[in-house]
Order: sequence, then C-alpha cells, then structure tokens
Amino acid sequence: MKQVFSLALFALSIAWMPKLPAQLSQSVVHGVVRDALTGEALRGVSIEAESALYGTISNNNGEFVLSLGTEKAVAVNFNRAGYKDTQITVIPASALVEIALRKAGSESAEVVASRPDAMSESTLRLNLMRKLISLTTLPDAAAKKNQPLVIGVIGHNPFGEDLFAFEQLSIAGREVEITFLGSADEISDKQDVLYICKANKALMQEIHAALGQHHLLSIADRCGGFSNRVVLEIVKADDRVGFRASNSAAMYAGVVLAPVVYELSAE
Repeated sequence: MKQVFSLALFALSIAWMPKLPAQLSQSVVHGVVRDALTGEALRGVSIEAESALYGTISNNNGEFVLSLGTEKAVAVNFNRAGYKDTQITVIPASALVEIALRKAGSESAEVVASRPDAMSESTLRLNLMRKLISLTTLPDAAAKKNQPLVIGVIGHNPFGEDLFAFEQLSIAGREVEITFLGSADEISDKQDVLYICKANKALMQEIHAALGQHHLLSIADRCGGFSNRVVLEIVKADDRVGFRASNSAAMYAGVVLAPVVYELSAE
C-alpha cells in the first residue's frame, strides 16, 4: 500500500558545503554572513553563484564554502527570508569574504505574506517530516527523552523561514533544535535526525560513509541511489511527493519505524 502526498513541485537547490580547509582552493569562495545591524552570524542563508553547479547554505556560525567551478570573478547571490537579497562579485581563493545582510522593509514583508501557497507548500513538507519522525523510535530515545531533539540539516535549506519556526514545535514530547552542518564530517551522534537535501555524488558518498559510523534517522530529499543507508527517501512524481522507507537501512541505523510507515511507503 502506498500513500502519496500531493504538493506543487518546487525547485530545491543541489547543495555542497565542505568543511573550511586550512588552505584555500582556487575554485571556491569562503566567507561568513552577518546581520548588518547587529553583526550577529546568520545561519540558513542560501548562497548561489551564477557559474556554480551547486548552491550552499551558511552553517550555525554563519560560515560557508561555495564551489564556483571557475577561477574567474563571479556574481554570488545571498538570500534568506526576512532579509534583502544581496549580490556581490567575488574572486575565488581570495581572503575570507564577509557579507552583511540588511533586513527587508515592510514592502518586502508584504510580498512574502501575499504568497500563502508557497508557505503552505513548505509547511506541508515539514509536517510530513514531523509525522515520520514521530512514527520512529530513535536510538537512545529513552535516555534522551528530556533533551532537545536535534535535527541536522546538510545542504541548501529548502524550507526557508519555516524551518526556524519548526524549532517552536515539539516531537514526541521533545523540543526541536535545528543545526546546520557544513560538511559530512559534522555528522555525529549529537544529531537524532539528519535531513539531506539533494546532493551530488561526491557529497552523497561522504554522507554514506558518515552514516556507517553514527546511528540516527536519515531523511534524504533524494539520494539518487548513491547510498543504501538512507532510512527515508523523499520521492516525487509529476506534482506529487511521497517517501520510500528502507527496512534494511533502518536496522543498520538502529531506528525502528512504525508498521504504518512501511504501509504508506511508495513502491
């Protein structure tokens, strides 16, 4: 039996954000994003370059590493809900780039508020993830029952500002804490859930290796067959989106999915 959740298709950026290396590569740009007024580091900022095959996202410290695919100067776009879209021209392998984003004015806020369909689309996806997590017995659930439920997000944030609102909710009686991961090296047992956005083969292979060392619930926006250790894979067809559950991956990860999850899983 399968259940498919109807949603309008929307673009999800393919993400790759490796750990900051000690030595700069000739085809990447390294930087940090801050609030222009407070100087506070901004996490979850979407970052894309015109010449890049993959976008990325700033981590919990506002840091990012973006592969440009060229050694020439390129335009890079920065955007996050509630802030003005910003574009700068950067040169790969230059010194650390610091970006200051200014909060959007009332006009921008009205535009966002006038797009309920886009917001509900994101909300529905988050509700699906919340339901799937609630139907899963996570590793060390009893020992962690009084601790926050940590959801690690690797790659581009596909949910926008709704993801931050997700932190106001609770799942199975546990408060939700969102953490953005800069690379597969940051995957650890500190996270209870790992949400993987669309990833290229190289990143997926790194994630695959990390999942072999840590026990957590992994949910991928589509792993493209690069990993058989992903427990729940988001699948789409036409204008519908559903999920596929892997019993073998669940056993390997030490998580237990409720029987209804397998019943609702797409074939």
